[in-house]
Amino acid sequence: MTTKTTHTPGPYRIGEYFMAGKPREEIWIHSEGRTCPVCMIPSHNRREQAENDADLIAAAPELLEALKNAAIALRFYAARMLENSNKEEQTYPFGQYCENKARLISAKAEGQTP
Repeated sequence: MTTKTTHTPGPYRIGEYFMAGKPREEIWIHSEGRTCPVCMIPSHNRREQAENDADLIAAAPELLEALKNAAIALRFYAARMLENSNKEEQTYPFGQYCENKARLISAKAEGQTP
């Protein structure tokens, strides 16, 4: 799995566009340093849901970074467990599951296959 960033780099911020001095219905997600928005979320009378979706999308770059770091930490923790164990075959199934899941989701978010 490669670690090349294939998405618009963050951080992202939530913003609105105005037309004729009035805010539009949509919520826009912007990336710092770019003039074009990353995405637009229509609200269509569901403003609260659109705002919640915008919060999740705006957090995506930081969530991806945290997920990658968690996978590294889990791998390190599993290695330390084996080093400090008297058993040669000791495993940590839940930690291995979490690490694998984190790697798969990170790959999916970057448009890659592991």
